[in-house]
Amino acid sequence: KTNHCENDFYIKYNAKYDCYVAVLADGSNAAKFSYYASKLVVNVAGEILDNNLEKNLPNIVTVFNKFYNTNNKNENTNNINTEAFEKSIKPVLYNLIGISVFTAYKKLEQEYNTNKNVIGDIKNLSTTLMLTVIKKIGKKWLCVSYSVGDGVIVIYNNKLQPATHNLLLGKISNNNSENHFLSKKEISSYDEIIKNINVSVVDNFTALIMLNNGIAQPKFHNENNLKQIETWNGFWDELNKEIPNLLDNIDGKNSNELNAKNLMKWINFADEKSQNDRVLAIIY
Repeated sequence: KTNHCENDFYIKYNAKYDCYVAVLADGSNAAKFSYYASKLVVNVAGEILDNNLEKNLPNIVTVFNKFYNTNNKNENTNNINTEAFEKSIKPVLYNLIGISVFTAYKKLEQEYNTNKNVIGDIKNLSTTLMLTVIKKIGKKWLCVSYSVGDGVIVIYNNKLQPATHNLLLGKISNNNSENHFLSKKEISSYDEIIKNINVSVVDNFTALIMLNNGIAQPKFHNENNLKQIETWNGFWDELNKEIPNLLDNIDGKNSNELNAKNLMKWINFADEKSQNDRVLAIIY
C-alpha cells in the first residue's frame, strides 16, 4: 500500500447547459501508482465529458423527447417503453460517454508507455472508474452512468413517502482480487462500452450519491443491502445527523465550508475491518 490517497474525483456543474458531471476513481491499494492513475482518469474523463456537452446534448434531448413528452403534465413515466428508450438513446450516449472513457484509458496507456522503466507493469496503474451525467429535460431528470469496477451510484428520493431509490451501480468487494479495473478490454469495442452504461429517468430526486468501496463496504456490507430502501434511509439519516445543513441552499462561503468540514469529519468514521481510502460525491 502506498502513502498516497488512491482515490480521486471530478465534479462540475455546467451552467450553460444546466448539466452535472461527476467522475470518481478508486485506485487499487495493491498498485504502486494507482493514486496517479485515479487522478489522471477522473480529470481526463471529466474534462472530455464537459467539453463535449455542446456537441452531444442536442441529439440526446431529441431522442429523449421522442419517448418522454415533456410538455404533457399528465405523463406517466411508468407507461414508457424503457427497453426501447434505452436501445435508442444508448448509441447517442456512446458519442459522449464512449469518447471520454476511451480517451481516459488511452491517456493511462500513454503514461505507461512513456514511463515503463518507472511504472514496471501497467497493473501498477489499476483503478476503477465511474461517472455520471445528469440533465433536467422538461420536467424530468435524465441520469446516465458508466462504471468499471466496484462502487455505488444511486438516485435517492425521500421528497415523497415512501422513499425510493434507483440503483445505477451496486458492486461491493471485500478485497482487490474480487474487483475489476479499467483496462484495454473496456474500450475494445462499441459493445464493451455500451454494456457498462446505465440510464434512468426520474421525476425528482433528493440526491444522487456516488460511493467508492471504501465507504460502501463498511456502511452496507453486501450488495443485497444496497437494494433495500431501509438501508438507504438509514444512511441518509446518518449523513444528515452529521451534516445538518447538507441540502440547504445557503449563499455563504462559511456555511459551505462548515458542511465540507463536517463531511470530512464523518468520512473518517472508525471501521477496523476496512482501511481503504474513501471518496463520495453528492449531487442535489
